[in-house]
Amino acid sequence: MSDPHYFDTDERIEAALAASRLVEAFQALGVDLDDADIDAPCADRHCCPRRDVFVSLGSYPPSVLTDAAAKLEAVAQRLAHNTAAK
Repeated sequence: MSDPHYFDTDERIEAALAASRLVEAFQALGVDLDDADIDAPCADRHCCPRRDVFVSLGSYPPSVLTDAAAKLEAVAQRLAHNTAAK
């Protein structure tokens, strides 16, 4: 029987948990990052000497980014207003 977690490393699992947490936080604010992905380090140590696993937030058209920015700005304004009111 094959193990679906055979290729999981501690670094990849850590990246997956961090990425999931970030995506879920954005979703809670109404921003979908449905193109997020986890990228393995490149095989060439010269181009990627740290050999880190990277989280890519994806590629989006400007209209999607503008909408996401507007949602995040609105939340930031509400937080700033609530903080100032206290």
